[in-house]
Amino acid sequence: MRYQFRNFFSFSELDGSDLARGEIVSTSVVEDGQLSSVMQARCSLTQRCWAHAMHGIGIPRGHVDRFYGEIPEEDRDHQLMNYLSFWAFANRDLDYMELSYRYFLLEPVEFMVDFSRQRVKVMQAVIRRDLESDDLLRLFELMPHRMHADWFEKLILPVLEEQRMASAASLEMFQERKKALQTQAPQVPPRTQAPGRITLNF
Repeated sequence: MRYQFRNFFSFSELDGSDLARGEIVSTSVVEDGQLSSVMQARCSLTQRCWAHAMHGIGIPRGHVDRFYGEIPEEDRDHQLMNYLSFWAFANRDLDYMELSYRYFLLEPVEFMVDFSRQRVKVMQAVIRRDLESDDLLRLFELMPHRMHADWFEKLILPVLEEQRMASAASLEMFQERKKALQTQAPQVPPRTQAPGRITLNF
């Protein structure tokens, strides 16, 4: 959360990259104990996947495999799977993209569940080259904040345009949605709480 806030208000791409590198170092400090090792692996993988997608600070597939294997299934949270999907999309890695989509289909995520699920669904479809226009338009509809439009424009839109996977009408709809998000207060979707489970997936 701290990193996301500071990165959003960084003044330049260089500032954002330096901030990401600092966070990677801070989460790489070795701690003793099984629990701390799991938390370190989860935080490191989360941060490095984000830095790879947003700042081009690479993490090889082998490192992803190692970190992911150190995290028990019950400790794989919304943040991790969210950013893992960014890495998977940047590397066109269908295996990890499918794992991320499965997570959002099956796990009780309390925050932006519809948007997150639809986002990963669209990214997976782009990799498979079987994107449906209705899914893309639904993603635009579910975007709650202008930062999500910025994310789409940076990571997804260039691929859609290069591979000609979106119609002119769909692209126009995105521009309309982006304009609306820039001029209105953020519309944060309501939380959904699974019975008997309390987590902080935001």
